[in-house]
Amino acid sequence: MNRNEDTKIIVRTFFAWQEEKEEKWLREMSKKGWHLSRVGFFNYKFKKGSPMDMVYKFDFKVLRKSEMEDYIMMFKDSGWEHIGNFGSWFYFRTAAEGNHSLELYSDNRSMIEKYRRLLLVLGIISFPVFFSLPNLYMRIIDMAADSVLNNPIVFNIYLPFVILLTIVEMVVIYAVIRILLIIRKLRKDIRQ
Repeated sequence: MNRNEDTKIIVRTFFAWQEEKEEKWLREMSKKGWHLSRVGFFNYKFKKGSPMDMVYKFDFKVLRKSEMEDYIMMFKDSGWEHIGNFGSWFYFRTAAEGNHSLELYSDNRSMIEKYRRLLLVLGIISFPVFFSLPNLYMRIIDMAADSVLNNPIVFNIYLPFVILLTIVEMVVIYAVIRILLIIRKLRKDIRQ
């Protein structure tokens, strides 16, 4: 096979609350002989190989470089191969057959902690934007009153930027709600 035939990049969008869907898709790709080799911003790089039934799992953890080797070794000792990471999302895989667990976490409490870490990071990132949006909108209103919107720089840069921030913040709020629902479901399973 030439270089282009043994690798491919697929652009695909998954969000934190769609882990099961992403895991299933990656497993299906491995069954077709395409094995994940790198993950990026909404893109996945695959290498062609023998079809195998591989289970993919993800973990969200903010680590220092000094902690990363021990963290990855902990999963390796449990039979998981570290594929790579995108930001603080770590991607692991293991063969579906074998005498090891097919889950990264052995209990729901650990999964809840993973989602809490994610919520904390989302909160830290979105907090300044959330509280600055009203000020940004008030500036647009002031500019409209002063006929500054006729200025192409303001109209072509500032306004789209504020609209983009609003959309991002709405997605973050939606993500927080979805993640809170996952945590709620996991908590119900603990009680039963």
